[in-house]
Amino acid sequence: MSLSRIVVWLTAAAVLMCPSIAAAQADYPSRPIRLVVPFAPGGGNDLLARYVSGKLNARWGQPVVVENKPGAGGNIGAEFVARAQPDGYTLLLVTNTVTINPYLQKSIPFDIRTDFAPLALLAATPFALVVTPGLPVNSIPELIARAKAAPGTLSYASTGVGTPHHLGMELFKSLTGADIVHVPYRGSVPGLTDTSTGQTQIMLATINAAMPFLDGKRVRALGVGEKQRITALPDVPTVIEAGIHGFEVTAWYGVLAPAAAPAAIQQKLGEAIVQAARDPEMKERLGPAGFEVTPGDGAALRRLIETDLDRWGKVTAQAGIKPE
Repeated sequence: MSLSRIVVWLTAAAVLMCPSIAAAQADYPSRPIRLVVPFAPGGGNDLLARYVSGKLNARWGQPVVVENKPGAGGNIGAEFVARAQPDGYTLLLVTNTVTINPYLQKSIPFDIRTDFAPLALLAATPFALVVTPGLPVNSIPELIARAKAAPGTLSYASTGVGTPHHLGMELFKSLTGADIVHVPYRGSVPGLTDTSTGQTQIMLATINAAMPFLDGKRVRALGVGEKQRITALPDVPTVIEAGIHGFEVTAWYGVLAPAAAPAAIQQKLGEAIVQAARDPEMKERLGPAGFEVTPGDGAALRRLIETDLDRWGKVTAQAGIKPE
């Protein structure tokens, strides 16, 4: 077959396929959608995923099935979605761990920048910088002054090496020059428990984990890691308000699709997810669980991913953390 005839044949085939592709996109969704949560069942990830799946189900009359694929810090579920058919029927609930893992793990089987299409930003879980009740400081500046006056005598708890809790405090140290010793724990509760008793003196903890300790006056909050004060702790200033510019640490949540998903389907999904997040019911249901509802489109989520990749790259380098 001559080259010219091959070109004609391929052109004709493309023309014939276009109506069917357009029809498939117009009819989307015509079958169940899978929303992958790359962590074990339970907790905030599942809560958000099931809320979104319920709203999309009600909107389109198609089941949106939440499927947990835990492992490797979220990488197993993320790789599954990155390699899935890019037809809009396999989505990923993503957290900011995807912007930290590249600096902790030598081999990641996907590129968060190129293998995914950001669809929508859903919500965030703010962090609070809390201290043991017996520490004689009442503000962020007083904490910094004490840490500088006695370098290496204060310690902070985290939920493990490379977690947002750890890297957030390393960011705090780099911005303030405070010398505070890191003590990693296996989870928020053990770290908060030891902070409440004075075994460690400081912890950067998510609001949903810290609230029982704050309500019981077992720890005190000196600042929050958001740009603005949060609903759960309206009287607690942000760390930025205390003069530590550039300190913004939050656990955010969004939804991604495989990068090659059709643009029309990406737009349809993004608009539907943002609308679900803007429903007042979302704030009513998720607020008590420690979430700040922060709906945004795919462009907003992409900017956030880029900002975090840049931030955590610098923090891990300054902290001497090497990928393993």
